[in-house]
Amino acid sequence: MEINPAAVARAAKNNPPSHIFRLPPELLSFIFNFLACAHAPRDFERWVRVTHVCSYWRRVALDYPNLWTRISLHSPSWALEMLARSKTAPITVEAAEVVGDRQSPMNIALLDILKCLPRIRELSLVQPESRSGSDSDVVDAPFLEQVVARLDAPAPLLESLKITYSHSNYAVPPILSCGSPRLRHLELSRTSIPWWPTIVGGLVSLRITAPPISLRIPIPVLTSILARMPNLEEAHLSWVIAPPRPGLVWGDEPDSLPCISQLYLEDELAHCMAFFNNVTVPPTAVLQTLCIPHVADERPHISFSLEILITCITQNHRHVYAMHVDATGFSVWSKSSPGEGSKWPTESDVPFISISDDPSELPGHYVFMICNVLPMGGLTSVCMEDVVAPEEEWIGLLGNLEALENLEIGRHEGGFLGAFSSGISCPELSFLGAMTPGRLKFRHLRRLTFRKWRPMDFRGQRHIDILKTCLRERCKRGRGLQRLILQDCPEVCADDVVDFSRAVMRVIWVAGGEDDESEDDESEDDEEEMHDALN
Repeated sequence: MEINPAAVARAAKNNPPSHIFRLPPELLSFIFNFLACAHAPRDFERWVRVTHVCSYWRRVALDYPNLWTRISLHSPSWALEMLARSKTAPITVEAAEVVGDRQSPMNIALLDILKCLPRIRELSLVQPESRSGSDSDVVDAPFLEQVVARLDAPAPLLESLKITYSHSNYAVPPILSCGSPRLRHLELSRTSIPWWPTIVGGLVSLRITAPPISLRIPIPVLTSILARMPNLEEAHLSWVIAPPRPGLVWGDEPDSLPCISQLYLEDELAHCMAFFNNVTVPPTAVLQTLCIPHVADERPHISFSLEILITCITQNHRHVYAMHVDATGFSVWSKSSPGEGSKWPTESDVPFISISDDPSELPGHYVFMICNVLPMGGLTSVCMEDVVAPEEEWIGLLGNLEALENLEIGRHEGGFLGAFSSGISCPELSFLGAMTPGRLKFRHLRRLTFRKWRPMDFRGQRHIDILKTCLRERCKRGRGLQRLILQDCPEVCADDVVDFSRAVMRVIWVAGGEDDESEDDESEDDEEEMHDALN
């Protein structure tokens, strides 16, 4: 059946469209664009259907180039069609599945799109992990050279560049040598690029992850590259540092990163130590460091390196306000000034240093020794899990801190009860040897949490009974707790909770179950789910 254009024109004239089909093109284009931006580039089929509703909507969509600027090579034929419809508008290109066959439709479409580099605003080239393990998934060097050749051209609009090669040991030859004045975000994974001044000069965000060993960067070179980024605000460096080479020249002064606000470094302990010893950052910067001690390092060397590392990080008078310690290492949260506030860090708070190691290599007393070099004056919150240390170390590290208000003990309390009872003299604690009252330790503690606590007996006395006596005597001396939280402590019974409530303003008892962070929330709604024992 043939369509008669004259009949279609008469029908359109005699049957006026409904209100929704009378929307101005500008408003309709805005709605289409909002719908397109609500989906990922590769999900274009979900929104492109609106262009099939009627001829008017389709005409408006085809006349609006910005609607077709988010191009995904998930469908090569559609990618080329969207490139044509975008006309001269700046485009975003996402190639998330670059494969090894250079004659594949995706790779051919990619090369055609890269010819339009002068109007590309964001470019992402990602080779996914091989699902079959075969060499056919590996992008070969000749094809990479063709891709890179397209990148060595003027890119006046390029703002973001991401390159990931999962199976290649490929060093990218010179790219963007003709200039990319608007480049702000650069992300490289398992590869490296020449660090031209035309590339790094305007960067605001930099992310480098696990380049091949042969492409890793010596510390003096790395810090000098970062120093050539005067506007750099965020840097994420994961296994980037190369081992030191003989004859490598180090600068007389540390390189400065004046605008850095967030810096993440993950590498061997010795590399992290040398990096922070060779840079200076603003005291307000958020630093996160994940250090992995080298298997060949002996414990005294690790201790020395950790002390130097922490000293380098805290040289800008940063103040520790929270600390988490367990058998695998410790994390510390810091800020530039002591300030007020005693809540446990939220998900948005980033620890400035995390030390990871095998549990057998990092015992509790070792962690205590390392923490002695930290500026602990502003420490308000501490979490200790599976850490066993004598009461002298508890007192030496935490017992005299004026700001400490929140303390969480996990699984084993070690020598904490001995430190907690220090300064208390009463018949019930005579077996501890305390004959006369003294200065209390943990004087400003307001909240004490025991999580999965397995109390044991000490000289015939239950640890739970010792804790009751300590809380009662501290309350008499005006140093009682505001809150005691007992979570998944099977040795604690309802009678114990009643006894605790006589000395503590509020007792929260969670009889069992999985770990739950809800007690960290001060809201009443979360606490209603807990067994609440009040005076």
